[in-house]
Amino acid sequence: MSFVNIPILPKLPTVKNAFVIYDPKTEKYSRGGMTPSWSKKPKMWTGWGPLKNHLAMFITIEYIGGWSKFVDRKTKYGLARNNPYEDCMIYDIVTNSYICRVKDLYNEMIIAREEQDKKDREKHLNEMLNKIKKINDGD
Repeated sequence: MSFVNIPILPKLPTVKNAFVIYDPKTEKYSRGGMTPSWSKKPKMWTGWGPLKNHLAMFITIEYIGGWSKFVDRKTKYGLARNNPYEDCMIYDIVTNSYICRVKDLYNEMIIAREEQDKKDREKHLNEMLNKIKKINDGD
């Protein structure tokens, strides 16, 4: 008779969050993807970043006017027409708690992008002005 040596596993990391997207109209959960299927068995996103990355697929970007995206062109963000999460909610199933509506998270994500765009435009404009100043000072 032979004995099997079963190794002891090191301590495994614990999950702090496990987010799901729930549609209260259909009482089903998103399974993820660009055209998500819906099921009683949810897909779980184990962090806020991965969940926001998934939702970002449905944010559209429209560039309006201007010759340079950093100088006078405006960026308009919106939601894709095929956005499958219109009335959905986000829950954390580790803490068994409601987090927010998906549309509220979209609003926060769009505001953050607009603020970052403004910072990027200001940075690029300052870089251009510094280059012009260097050219003029060199004469």
